[in-house]
Amino acid sequence: MAALLNPEEYQRVVLQSGEMVMAPSMLGGPSQLVVGNGDHAKAVMAGRGDAGLTYSNNSISPQITALFGEHALVMIKDAARHKYLRTLITPAYTPESIAGLVPRMEAVVAKHLGRWAGVQGGEVKAHEELKLFTFEFIVAVVLGHDYEDAQVMHMMRLYQALVSGILGWPYMELPFTPYGRAMAARRQLVAMFQEAVNGARVHLARGEALAGVVGSLVTAEDEEGNRLTDVEITDNLLLVLLAGFDTSSTTLTAVLANLQQHPAAADKLRGEQQAVLAKHGPGLSAAVLRDMPYAEAVVRETLRLSNVAMAIPFIQLAKNDPRWLDDEPEQFRPERMLTPEGLKPGWLMPFGHAPRYCVGATLALSEMKVFLALLLRGYEFECDADTRWSPGALGKVPRNGLPMKIARRA
Repeated sequence: MAALLNPEEYQRVVLQSGEMVMAPSMLGGPSQLVVGNGDHAKAVMAGRGDAGLTYSNNSISPQITALFGEHALVMIKDAARHKYLRTLITPAYTPESIAGLVPRMEAVVAKHLGRWAGVQGGEVKAHEELKLFTFEFIVAVVLGHDYEDAQVMHMMRLYQALVSGILGWPYMELPFTPYGRAMAARRQLVAMFQEAVNGARVHLARGEALAGVVGSLVTAEDEEGNRLTDVEITDNLLLVLLAGFDTSSTTLTAVLANLQQHPAAADKLRGEQQAVLAKHGPGLSAAVLRDMPYAEAVVRETLRLSNVAMAIPFIQLAKNDPRWLDDEPEQFRPERMLTPEGLKPGWLMPFGHAPRYCVGATLALSEMKVFLALLLRGYEFECDADTRWSPGALGKVPRNGLPMKIARRA
């Protein structure tokens, strides 16, 4: 359980004895090999049998597979099947596809920043508010539809019931067990996603424009004319929610804390936005996001220090990256990500590698860059980052919830 409840400490302790350590089973699966070398980790994710290392999901129980969905990319072991699905899914997340989603991204971010600034006293608990923001962001952008706040909260409660089933051992699907409630929540979420798929297919039949990631998935077709089935689409829409919700909210929480503790970095972000405004004007676009290298460096440096992945030991790999061992690796320094060495992936792999690279990485980075752009352009903020951070399955979270005072800039 330590691997799930405190992965950073688990990885540190397990890897003290070597670069490859046989660790106990997790979630009812067999024992697993934990690797502490970036090159070995890349070989695992690349499925390099010639290196004696291959990716396997055998350590995941059938019950967990049922929660995520057997057609979700992360659950698929067979290389040919994985390649087939990835080929059909990837076009929905290319920079060109993401470019069409930027207006909706901007609208969701603006809505939440405006609401925070309008709170009595202008203070919010940033970590909790970022959870609500990232959840609505994913739902609106992925499904291509703006939902009422009550609908978003209902879906969020279903999601919370779903993820509670991951640690809901014993995995018995009964109405009164956490796992049973998780599977019931999953069925409701999938039904909502199916409505979005049905709607997209209706628009497609009428020759109308399709919105959101779901629209791209419905129209995806490979060279042989194969298309995704409804269950393949809904399983992978659910995966986006599972993979992108807590990870994004936790990362943005850490970003805000880092900016509070390093005001020079916040000043550089504001300067970058002034340059972007002078070049592109006030609207956001894919071109604007491309001209935000320092914002991306802030995110990548935050991920280096506060990695949220828990599978292959990405946390320890990032901390032990040979590029930074002689360059104060524990310090927050976004500038290192803009150097020739920093522009290489190295051992920093928050989104995975090769065939196991997260297809939604561009969407996640775009989300955080849109958030930073609108925050630094239009608001003054101050966070109480003087707090202890508790370990969790998806990174560390502030015990005080990260209180943040936020007000519109004059």
